[in-house]
Amino acid sequence: MGGGNAQKSAAARLKNLKDKGPTDEERAASKAKSEKDKAGYKCSICLQTFMISTKPSGLFLHAKSKHDKEIATPEKCFPALKGFDPANPDGKAAAATGAAPVKKKKAAKKEDNLADLLSAGLNVGGKKKKK
Repeated sequence: MGGGNAQKSAAARLKNLKDKGPTDEERAASKAKSEKDKAGYKCSICLQTFMISTKPSGLFLHAKSKHDKEIATPEKCFPALKGFDPANPDGKAAAATGAAPVKKKKAAKKEDNLADLLSAGLNVGGKKKKK
């Protein structure tokens, strides 16, 4: 009864792969990600950092709540807020033109007359059959 060393060889192969460390592509991707994260937003006044995915409205909220004296010039906190309009935080053209958002009208309820309601009520119940 002979046994093989296949399992032992596979385990050794797997261990050797783990010992080699990250590949060049993995290192490059990690470096690119860290560079992108460094390029996040940083408040010039209090040096608080914000993630790169933070929207300008979030940055403006920080400037408004923490540095209320600088609210007229939020670009002193974040240079990215240059030209930011708090009245139009998303930068959509509809709000800039002064057009009000269109609301859907609710469908008017149909007024049923009393005779229709009574006749519907009489027909619905029906009689039960006795056994």
